[in-house]
Amino acid sequence: IGSNLFDVENERFEHAVRDAGQFSFGIVAVEAWIIDEDSGELVRPKGGWWRNPFFVDSNALHRLEDISHPLHVSADPLSPGVDIAGELWLDSKVHMLGGKASSTSLRSFTSTRSNRTIDQATGKSNEIKKKRVFR
Repeated sequence: IGSNLFDVENERFEHAVRDAGQFSFGIVAVEAWIIDEDSGELVRPKGGWWRNPFFVDSNALHRLEDISHPLHVSADPLSPGVDIAGELWLDSKVHMLGGKASSTSLRSFTSTRSNRTIDQATGKSNEIKKKRVFR
């Protein structure tokens, strides 16, 4: 019964992500990340990506979707404060706290263990083996 419940929850999540884009005017893609409470990292679960099939393909979308693309950007787990998803997660915590904390003060609760950089000459993503996790 446990795995059946898990499948139902995954299906609901996938539908929520799809519906967020499908029923909004002009949305090209929706990406959802969740916090893994065990690791403290943000992960994009199965069903956490939806793209509007009516929009023309672009190089940017191919970089996100096509793992054979030379400049592919993978959806690897990341820590709060790292990359766009991590920064948005930190910003959401500030708003949930009523603006009483800054992202700088939230970052003080983390330690650095992961970062991704972009090589300006090639545009390729370079993973630095450090990650930021909650202490």
